[in-house]
Amino acid sequence: MTFVSEVLNNVWWLRNGLNLPIIGLGGSNRTMAKINRRRKNLLNIEDVHGYRLSRHSVDQTFSEIIGTNLEGRKQIPGLSKAGLTLSSVASFR
Repeated sequence: MTFVSEVLNNVWWLRNGLNLPIIGLGGSNRTMAKINRRRKNLLNIEDVHGYRLSRHSVDQTFSEIIGTNLEGRKQIPGLSKAGLTLSSVASFR
């Protein structure tokens, strides 16, 4: 992630957005929300529209995913087969 961080740190207009909330679109965001909702045992895990994730939740989920091998990722509730690659959740970092 160091290379990606370095590249993004050199984009001047991204610095203007420091400490602003990130609004996610697409499958990787849905995956992060599903994992979080399952972890909290919330009903209807598919209903992720408007769901808010704290920075701590994102960091915790991201760390869990990157620290787990493929077989372990298959066991993470809410992580679909399509989301087993790390690239889909790396967009949060």
